[in-house]
Amino acid sequence: MSEPLPTPRVAVAIPCYNQARFLSQAIESALNQTRPPDEIIVVDDGSPDNTAEVAAAYPQVRYHRQANGGVSAARNAGLAITTCDHILFLDADDTLEPETIALGLACLQANPEAAFAYGGYREVDEALTLIHEHPVNPTGQTYGGLLTGNHIVMPGAVLYRASPLKEVGGFDTSLTSWEDHDVYLKLARAHPVACYSSIAGNYRRHGTSMSRNSLRMLKVGHVVLDRQRPHVQGQPSLEEALRKGRVNLDRYYGDQLASAILSGLCSRRTVLPSIASFWKGLQHNWRLVLWLARTGAIKITGKITSKINGKTVQPRSTR
Repeated sequence: MSEPLPTPRVAVAIPCYNQARFLSQAIESALNQTRPPDEIIVVDDGSPDNTAEVAAAYPQVRYHRQANGGVSAARNAGLAITTCDHILFLDADDTLEPETIALGLACLQANPEAAFAYGGYREVDEALTLIHEHPVNPTGQTYGGLLTGNHIVMPGAVLYRASPLKEVGGFDTSLTSWEDHDVYLKLARAHPVACYSSIAGNYRRHGTSMSRNSLRMLKVGHVVLDRQRPHVQGQPSLEEALRKGRVNLDRYYGDQLASAILSGLCSRRTVLPSIASFWKGLQHNWRLVLWLARTGAIKITGKITSKINGKTVQPRSTR
C-alpha cells in the first residue's frame, strides 16, 4: 500500500509598501479562507507608513521588515522565509475570495505536474466596488498563450508550488514591472499550468497603482518579451505567438499612453521621445495621430512618414 501524500501547506505572502490603509482588508481576506493558510507573512518593504502597526494587530501574522527593494524583492523574501510547499502572493491593496486557497489546491492536486494554478478576478475601485469582472482566461495555461499576453493579470489569483518557483530564481528584482509575467513565462516553458473557473480575488485600481504607469509598463513589457526570443527560435507557432504578443503589448499600452496624452496628463515634451520609440503601437489611434498633426509633431500625407524628435516613424504593414 502506498503512503498517503503529505498534507499541503500554504503560505500567503503580502508584500506591502505604503499600503497600510488597505492592509487589514488583505490580511482579513487571507484569514477568512474556507481552507485557512498555514502561514501569513507580511513583508514590509521599508514602508514609511504604519504598516508595522497594522500587521501587529493580527497575532496570526508573521511580520518581516526589510529595506525598500521593490515588490520582487519583497515577494522573494516571503518565498525565502516560508517553509510551506505552496505560496500565494497577495498585494496589500488586493483581497482574496473566501475559497481561493481551497480552489487553488484542488486544481493543483488534479494537475500534479502543474507549477501553478490561477483563477479569474474582479477589477474594483478603492471602495471594492465592482468595475469589471474578468472570468478566467484559459489562454494562460500554455507558454504560447502567455507569449501573446498576460491573461492572468492579478498576482493574488495565482497559487504556486514553491519548489519550481525557487528553481527559476523567484522574481527578477531588476524588473520594475511585469515581474509576475516574467515568472509565468519561465515556469510555463518547463511545466504545465492549470486554471479553475471561479473568481479568485479583487484587483484594486487606484491612483497610486503601479499598473497606471503605461509608458514604464510598455518599456518593461518589451524587455520581458525580448528574453523569450532564444526560447522560440525555430518554432514557428511560438515565434508567431511572440509576434502577436508584441502587437498586443504595443496596442494595449499605446492606447493607455494615448489617453494620458490626450487628457493632458503627459506633457508634449515628455512624451514625444516615447511616441517615437513606440510609434508602431500608437499609430492606429487616430485621435492621437490627429493631435500630433495639430501640434506639428508629424505631417499626414498619403502615408504617415515623418520625424518625431529626429527619428523617422512609419506605419507598420497590417498584412
